[in-house]
This record gives sequence, C-alpha cells and structure tokens, in this order.
Amino acid sequence: PLLIWRTAGQKPGEVWLTLLDVGLGLAVVVRTQHHIMVYDTGPKYSPTFNTGTAVVVPFLRQQGISDINLMVISHGDNDHIGGAQAVLQTMHVKSILTSVPQRFAFQTAKYCEAGQQWQWDGVVFKVLSPSQNSNLQGNDASCVVQIQDGKNSILLTGDIEAQTEQILVNQYHDKLHAAILVAPHHGSNTSSTKAFITAVHPKYILFPVGFLNRFHFPSKLVLKRYKQIHANALSTAYSGAITFKFNGANNIQIPQEYRKLHHNYWNN
Repeated sequence: PLLIWRTAGQKPGEVWLTLLDVGLGLAVVVRTQHHIMVYDTGPKYSPTFNTGTAVVVPFLRQQGISDINLMVISHGDNDHIGGAQAVLQTMHVKSILTSVPQRFAFQTAKYCEAGQQWQWDGVVFKVLSPSQNSNLQGNDASCVVQIQDGKNSILLTGDIEAQTEQILVNQYHDKLHAAILVAPHHGSNTSSTKAFITAVHPKYILFPVGFLNRFHFPSKLVLKRYKQIHANALSTAYSGAITFKFNGANNIQIPQEYRKLHHNYWNN
C-alpha cells in the first residue's frame, strides 16, 4: 500500500506556491487544482548548465507535471530568464507573458500589461504592472503578478525597484496587501521602500538568494524594514525550496522548508 499511496490532490480555490532554490535568481511554481504557472526560471551559468534543466524541470517532473499553462518571465536579466529555453524545450508550455517578448524568437510571447486578469479553479490572477505603453525599462519593467484565493494574496514582483514600487503604491494603495511577498530584487536596498512595505504588509517575506551571494542580499537595512512590521522572513539560502499551501477558507499553513524536511548534518 505504501508504494501506491498518493497525497490528496488540490481542491478548487486552493493555491500551492513553491519558491525554488536556484541560487541568486528567481523561479516560482504556482499550482491550482488544474493549472500550473511558472514565474521565472532562474539563471543560466554556462552553455552546459542552467537552473531550468537542473532545478525547475526536475521539480515539475517530481510533481507529475508535464504541461505548463503559463510561463511568466518577469524581465530579461539572466537570473530570471536564463532557464527559460530549457524549460520550453522540455515541457509543453501553452503561453508566455513577459516584459521582453523579443527574447522569445521561436515562441509566441505576449507583453505582460496591467489589467490582464484570469481565473483558474476559483483563484484569481492579476497583472498589476507594467502599464500598457509604459516607459519603464529593465528591472522596473518586471511583470508584477498578484494571486488571490478569496482570502489570502500572493505578490510576485520580479526585480522592481523604488520607481515601480511607488507607482504601485499610488495606484493600488491597500489593495497591494499580501500574505506572501517574494521580495523585490532579492532584497536589494534599491527596492522594498518603506511605503511599499507598509502597503503590502506581508505576513511572510521570501528572499530568493544564494548562500553568501556576492551582493550580500538581502540587505540588512531591508531586513530591518520588514522586521519593523513583524513579517516572517525566509530565505532560499537557508531554507532551500519553500512551499506554502492555502485554500482561501483558512489561514496559511506553516511553510514547508526543504532543508528542514530533508535535514543533513551539513545544514547545521
């Protein structure tokens, strides 16, 4: 019986989010009952190694996933787009949203634009930024996606910096509130302004960073700002992959941290 046992599947309205450990980069898998979104795919380190092949695809296969309904590539920096082609070559990806569609020469990719909205299995997805015909570029043009299950909210921000954070605060105010915030720009001091943190006021702040990364992310000043609002901080550098599961009717479950669940003596 143990060999054929399976965990219960998702129900309508449930959201499972996994922030993958891709070092200093970003890759997130969001699952609803019948749909999969991959938000960024981590870096490409060399012609023979990228985290799409090494991390994203193995995780999806381990979860029994072969089809991706939507891939969102927030912007064109290597640590976010580097694994994309490897995922596209391995998985069936139905559609792509991105701020850099020109980077997908052999696939049909559409611009992410504020106002785009869809619903999967009782869960609402909204693109909050960039706006149509925006002059934002680079990090500040990152696709910002909000996910709502009826009670809880998740905010995926790519590498937005102070300029876009202020635009979002001005436009959405307290509608930015999120139980889970994946830290803008990995916790860089160019992001996570006080006004933005106050508006979002996350219960959990997640930092997608590499252990002893050369930029020293997350910034100590940024950590202090989140501590002031009593946000629970988690980092892939210490937790490995981080998974949340919630259903809109109850509070968020305690996060599952890979390195705590698969503890080895070298994690001490």
